Amino acid sequence: MKKHFYRLFALCLAMVMILGLAACGDKPATNNGEKEEITLNLWVTSMVSSKEMLGAEEDWWLSRAIKNFQKEYPHVKVEITKQNSGSEAATMFRAGSTNGTAPDIAEFWNGNWMTDLKDYAYPVEQLLTEEQMARINGWEGVSMGFNPDNERVGIPIFEQTMAGFYYNKEIIDAAGLDFENNAPKTVEELFDACEKIKAAGYTPIMTDEGSSHTLMYFIIPYWWVQQSGYEIMTKQNKGESKYVDDKGLIKALELFQELYTKGYLNEDAVSSSDAQSRFLMGEGAMLPKYSSISATIQEGLGDKAGFIKPCDVTTNGVMQNKLIGGAGNAFMVSKDTKYPKECAALIMHLTSAEEYAIYKADSRPGSVPNINDVKIEDLGELIPLNKLMLGMVADTTFYVDNVVDSDVYSELIRYSADLLVGKMTPQEVAAAMDAIIAAK
Repeated sequence: MKKHFYRLFALCLAMVMILGLAACGDKPATNNGEKEEITLNLWVTSMVSSKEMLGAEEDWWLSRAIKNFQKEYPHVKVEITKQNSGSEAATMFRAGSTNGTAPDIAEFWNGNWMTDLKDYAYPVEQLLTEEQMARINGWEGVSMGFNPDNERVGIPIFEQTMAGFYYNKEIIDAAGLDFENNAPKTVEELFDACEKIKAAGYTPIMTDEGSSHTLMYFIIPYWWVQQSGYEIMTKQNKGESKYVDDKGLIKALELFQELYTKGYLNEDAVSSSDAQSRFLMGEGAMLPKYSSISATIQEGLGDKAGFIKPCDVTTNGVMQNKLIGGAGNAFMVSKDTKYPKECAALIMHLTSAEEYAIYKADSRPGSVPNINDVKIEDLGELIPLNKLMLGMVADTTFYVDNVVDSDVYSELIRYSADLLVGKMTPQEVAAAMDAIIAAK
């Protein structure tokens, strides 16, 4: 009986020791001391371009970045799945999280697309250190309530876009203005500049509001959030506050109309689809667009190309001297992953300054970083517009269309042409937006 007892005791003790030793390491080791091979499933959208998709997967920047990662983590295999869109990836991630087929890491759109998946996310604070998080910008886009002090559910990617006004220095000079040294800082100053440009015989602003809706995506939203902030938008999403009562929104929509009624936009703004090419041919002084086309603008205008922020509506708004932008995409780690440490290590590698420098040099001259540890000297020769934009990296505020309920913003876009030409009032458009929330 005693022998049986001691034999059983020894067996239990041996099992405890084995389990204890296994728990000491990140992953079980093989007989030769190497870590056991694991596989991370990675879904991506923006990190593989449509041009790269035409070539072999092994030639993608992402594939090469993963090979660099595997120099330090040779036991980690990464399987890439290219998703068609951020919205599609978010929907599939939700479904996968409920049936056990979610990837370890998914990259999709920030904003509501990401925060709506909070229950399926591995807590970022448990993945990264404060030092690691400090080197990345744009946390409001992945934080609950779009407040970076709240719970974070994703990790922004290493590049961002920003939106403002490209301008033609030659035309600005002809109008007696100097945007390089004395750019307009308020909407009132912007409108005064438009009057002078118009008097000089040029169209102040070229835009395609019937197709790309550039003003309504990147300029008017800034004028709205600059006055009202994001907090009221989250309340509006829940039906706790009305759009018709939002003075900041109404004022921004009124300014949108004024740009057209005062003749500051091309007359065919609601039907045009070639504003950019006409701007490059010298027809207009300014073009509201995003930073990703900076290389095209620089090539078209050369030394005549400039860029300014959208300007503030009021000097006592919720924020000052900013512009719409930030990282439009982010990584989310699944709460069900078995390998959180490896997921964090891979994301930190993919968002590193070293990989960003390779990414930018790899046929992406218009890219603007979303990380703070990038050294200009490591980025090679930069076009002047990018040098200018690098000074604005910390001044971006998150995309309003990703904060507002997607159906509501679609309604705003639906009526923007009618609003622009005066067929609808700002109050009528706001009421239509409220009706979408009321119907949910």
